Amino acid sequence: MADKELRKKIKELLGSLGKVSFKENKSYDAVWLKRKKNSDLILCIFIGKKKTKVCLPWSTLPLNIDNKLPVIIEKFLVYKSAESISKNIHKLEKQLKEENLI
Repeated sequence: MADKELRKKIKELLGSLGKVSFKENKSYDAVWLKRKKNSDLILCIFIGKKKTKVCLPWSTLPLNIDNKLPVIIEKFLVYKSAESISKNIHKLEKQLKEENLI
């Protein structure tokens, strides 16, 4: 389970986008965002013995938990509505790198 400080920081940063909730899985914690009637998986928190890594779903690039996170999530949700994330996450990663978001 992700530590309370990390959860609190994520909720503070993304609270303006909708209701943020956390669900534990075997290998990671899932972060869900509920807006109106839709719930979307927006982040995965992988907890290792030495470090914790926060990533977009189907991505392996770690994200910094800072003021850029809401912008990244907004772009992810827009991209997700038009593309298959599981197949084309690399296109979104490239776009986010070009914009210096990750």
